[in-house]
Amino acid sequence: MTDLAKHIFDLGCTMNRANAEMAGAAHPGEVEDMLDAARRNDPMWCPPEIVESLLRYWHQRIPTGDFLRAVLENDLRDACGRADDTNIRHIPGIVSFCWWQLPSPAWGSPSKVAAWLAREDEP
Repeated sequence: MTDLAKHIFDLGCTMNRANAEMAGAAHPGEVEDMLDAARRNDPMWCPPEIVESLLRYWHQRIPTGDFLRAVLENDLRDACGRADDTNIRHIPGIVSFCWWQLPSPAWGSPSKVAAWLAREDEP
C-alpha cells in the first residue's frame, strides 16, 4: 500500500482503535483483530486495494476496473452488478472516499471520467 493510501486508511481507523482499547482489549494484537473485523463489516470503510486504485486513477490517470469505473461514473446499477462480495458491502465507503478525496472533474458522470482519463496535464 502506498504511504498516502495507508495514511488515509489509518485516519479512518483512529476512532475505532480508541473505541476498541476502551472496550478492554487485552493486548495490541487483539485490538488489531477487533479493528480488522470492524473494517470488514463497516459499510463506510473503503478497502485499501480500492483506495490504491482510486489514487492511481486520480494521480496517474490509470483506468480502473469495470466496478470502480461504474462507481466513478455514478452508475449505481452497473456498480452493484459488477461488485464482488466484499465491494458490494462497501459501496457507501467507496463513494464517500470519492466525494471527499477526488477532485470534482474526475468523477460523477461517464463524460467526466472519459475527460479525466483523456487529459494529459497534472491533476
